Amino acid sequence: MRHHHAVRPWAFAALLLAGCTSTEEIVPAVTTSPRAPLAMAVSEVEIEAAAAPVYEGDFKDKRRSERLVEATKEFLERRLLAAGGSGLLRATIVQAKLVERPRETKGGIAGVLTRESESTLDGEVGVRLTVIDGSGLEQVAAEVKIGRNRAVPPGLDVIEHDAFAEEFISDLLRQLDDKLTAAVDEDLASFKAF
Repeated sequence: MRHHHAVRPWAFAALLLAGCTSTEEIVPAVTTSPRAPLAMAVSEVEIEAAAAPVYEGDFKDKRRSERLVEATKEFLERRLLAAGGSGLLRATIVQAKLVERPRETKGGIAGVLTRESESTLDGEVGVRLTVIDGSGLEQVAAEVKIGRNRAVPPGLDVIEHDAFAEEFISDLLRQLDDKLTAAVDEDLASFKAF
């Protein structure tokens, strides 16, 4: 008498999931600066997001763009400091977009052998800094915009893809930090506390 052992559906599902999961861990974007906070002679720092929603791309692009807004807010909250004075500094995120775009690849055998990237991650961040006096009048403003792109390595699974996006957000925030520091030094220098 022969015994047939049916493959249990849960065992098959476990094997399938084990083959699809990544050992990559998603490390959140770095939202701190190695520099001292930008101390401003105001009583309050207000952070707001006014970036238009991302209408291009798919749900992953929308989710990553929302994550970029969130990381930029965290960065600005840590980077800008109210050191006493009157009025407020309003930091408005006017643009935050992280979209994956297809790129042209070589066809034929050359394309297969080189395993080149099939897509590029494009990121843009824009922040407007406005100093508003106690009566609500705008005293001075500065706007910073940055953008960069990076080829997405071929063969990434979903988790590795998200980890790559978080790393890219860290790079965008480092670039924003440089531009933000320069803008405060040049355009808002009279409102720096020290």
